[in-house]
Amino acid sequence: MNRLHSPREQRFDVRALSETTRLLSSSLDAAFILRSTLYTALSNTLSRKGWVARFDTVRQAYRPSFGRGLTFDAATYLQADGFYEQLERVSQGHAYVLEVQFSGRPLALIGIGHPVDATGYTTEATAFLNTLGQLISPALHNAVVVEELQQANHDLDASLQAMQTLVEVGQALTRLVDQASIARQVGFTLMGQLARGAYAVVYRADANGSWKVIATQGMTSFIGQDLCLDDAEMGVALLEAPPWFPEAEYVLPIRQAGSVRLLFAIGPASRQAPMEASQIDFLSGLGHLTLGALERVRLFSDHLERERLEQELGLARTIQERLQLVTPPAPDHFDIAWLSRASRHVAGDYVDAFSLHAGRVAVAIGDVSGKGVAAAMLMSNLQAALHALVPMPLGLSDTMAQLNRVIWKNTPADRFISFFLAVLDPVRGQMHYVNAGHNPPLHIHGTRVSTLDKGGTLLGIFEHATYAVGNRPLQADDVLFLYTDGLTEATQANGEEFGLERLRTIVTTSASGATAQHVIDAVDGAVDAFALHPELEDDRTALAIRVRQ
Repeated sequence: MNRLHSPREQRFDVRALSETTRLLSSSLDAAFILRSTLYTALSNTLSRKGWVARFDTVRQAYRPSFGRGLTFDAATYLQADGFYEQLERVSQGHAYVLEVQFSGRPLALIGIGHPVDATGYTTEATAFLNTLGQLISPALHNAVVVEELQQANHDLDASLQAMQTLVEVGQALTRLVDQASIARQVGFTLMGQLARGAYAVVYRADANGSWKVIATQGMTSFIGQDLCLDDAEMGVALLEAPPWFPEAEYVLPIRQAGSVRLLFAIGPASRQAPMEASQIDFLSGLGHLTLGALERVRLFSDHLERERLEQELGLARTIQERLQLVTPPAPDHFDIAWLSRASRHVAGDYVDAFSLHAGRVAVAIGDVSGKGVAAAMLMSNLQAALHALVPMPLGLSDTMAQLNRVIWKNTPADRFISFFLAVLDPVRGQMHYVNAGHNPPLHIHGTRVSTLDKGGTLLGIFEHATYAVGNRPLQADDVLFLYTDGLTEATQANGEEFGLERLRTIVTTSASGATAQHVIDAVDGAVDAFALHPELEDDRTALAIRVRQ
């Protein structure tokens, strides 16, 4: 017969509760309180195994804290509601779970294993454990409150330090004028503030641009250069282990005007710990400072590039204007007029007319590939060579071959010139010409309109190119019309081009009994009326020659 004062029942006396309560009530160390409570419970229940899980107010769940002979996965969080059912899946061997609360606030779970005598828990044992939980709850609550105050002070200090760091970094970034220096400064800040050995900073200059890693440490496997990452791709503030950045534990996207422009990829910490809210806030602040600095540098670089281009275009325009006809020759036998309208791009159109011996006149038109200073300089070389070679007694075929060699030797492989050269001889009533890949000029001879296309390849393509010479008779009222593709390729808003047929019609109609200037004005006006562009997309160049009576 078991008596009330048997050894088993005497384990659950008030002295154990009193001593434990007195010991723990003066402590503000939550871990000490829980560990002491666990050992008191184990010694009074004759159990050798147990564990403690503390309540996490952020996740609103219990997380494992420590154990003796019995625990469960440290990565497992037990939700406050229904934790008994979850325990069946994650913890084996516990016989009793004591839930510690204070005024309805959950504080901890204490799991107790089976007694060594395998007799199970009596009513007295469970009453002892419940009373123990109630008695330690005020002390545990006080300790938790102290921890929270200490954490709040720590977070405040960390926030102040982070704010000071951001201010200093922001001041440093404003003094930097290139992307590499900004990337280096941001990299040092990330390593110093987050204490993580691996990171990457990824940037794109515009919303539709490609991604570029501008700073990295310990990461090499970014595979998102061609991704179109937008709000749909990145609907949350912090991404965990995205597939397009395998080495990153977290990726924080930084947006500007609704599109993601900057990524902070952060590698794993030396100790397994989630990213804290204060760290995320710091990263976000640093990200916006970094993006602002990168945008400032980009805009400044764009401004410098625009200034450089404007200076280059100004120089090219000056060169081009000096090379163009100012006053055409005024021979007795020819009426000459020209059109030269430069586009906003300053392309390489060239037109020329000059007198030769015995009343002859040389006329030329060309289109240099490319735009800007390079095209203008190539046009200058062409003019100098042309005026040196044409007066020489070489013949047009040899003259054009020599011009080609000069251009070939002095230009890169991607530069060339389409060119047309003709010599008009009024005494013999003849025209000799060579067309080097240029738009064939129009020859109106009586009622017949023909094109002048005999010649050879573009200048500057092949060193030893040869050229055939074309011959045409000239008579009074004949009209020659030389032009560049800025006329025929002028387009409407729907993409339709002015075209050769419209040009032939305008030239033929306007040439009948009219001056060369009338032909030029008619063509220019017709193209303007067709294209309706306030700015020319390409140079518009033409030369009209009428043979006088």
